Amino acid sequence: MMGRNILKKDIAKAIADRVGMGKKDSLLCVDVFLKTITKSLERGIPVKLSKFGKLDVRIYSGASNRHPKTGERLNEPPYYRPFFKWSPFVKSKIKAAIK
Repeated sequence: MMGRNILKKDIAKAIADRVGMGKKDSLLCVDVFLKTITKSLERGIPVKLSKFGKLDVRIYSGASNRHPKTGERLNEPPYYRPFFKWSPFVKSKIKAAIK
């Protein structure tokens, strides 16, 4: 079941074949799509893709630690991590395909 990774050019080719546009145009569409998602997440705006999932940025609070040798208190700043949650539709499709 496991195979090679699907690359951006593979997605662009699938779009070109399905819609009937050129490969360069479909690659541009994929690039614009990904850049739009990236810019939204940079601004803190969640991205919801119907029947696919939700992309968001989670904020984790920093920690207060102690340096083991000197005993000095170190305060780590909060940090941000991208987060993706699958939609129930995709989860059910994957579950059905695995059975």
